[in-house]
Amino acid sequence: MASKEQVYEAFGELLYAVARSEGKVKQKTIEHLETLLKKFPWGEAATWSLKYEKEHKKTFEETYDRAIDIFVEYGPFEEYESFFNLIEEINEAEPSFIGSRGKKILINFKKKLHRSFMENEDITYDDNEIEEDE
Repeated sequence: MASKEQVYEAFGELLYAVARSEGKVKQKTIEHLETLLKKFPWGEAATWSLKYEKEHKKTFEETYDRAIDIFVEYGPFEEYESFFNLIEEINEAEPSFIGSRGKKILINFKKKLHRSFMENEDITYDDNEIEEDE
């Protein structure tokens, strides 16, 4: 099973994939994402992964596929919401930052992730969360 740390790193992988979808990833883009990620407790892990993917010149497909695999393996997680809110914040502030292709990729990613959770009977929720809601 994937760990929380791997999920946080997958956030960076997905950000890299989105940036890569528009072509070559610029250092300015990485620096901007680093600044935004500092707001989050998991930002350091995502930033590390983002830089790693850029340094190793990973392809869009490699990073996108790995991110979805990690998210699905880990299962539902409250931090997905804050991560996707960050993406929306980026897109609203600077629509050209993600680009039209990047935005489509994120929309499809969220749908694919949701569909995977809905279709996977092996995914379980934390019993503590269920008890608190009752």
